[in-house]
Amino acid sequence: MNEGCREIIVDFSGTELVNSIGISILMGVIDAASGIGAKVVFAEPNPMTTELFDMLGLTRHVEIRA
Repeated sequence: MNEGCREIIVDFSGTELVNSIGISILMGVIDAASGIGAKVVFAEPNPMTTELFDMLGLTRHVEIRA
């Protein structure tokens, strides 16, 4: 990521499950984006994945787009 990045979109449209390693990587992406002032968007997560993100508190740091 560089300073010019304004938005990072992570496409979950083909994802059925996100495991603990995936969550750890996503947290790193959120942290790195925050460091350069970029917004993170999770696009098209399924309802179960959205619920997981909400339970973990990630939805406070990202935008969810259906």
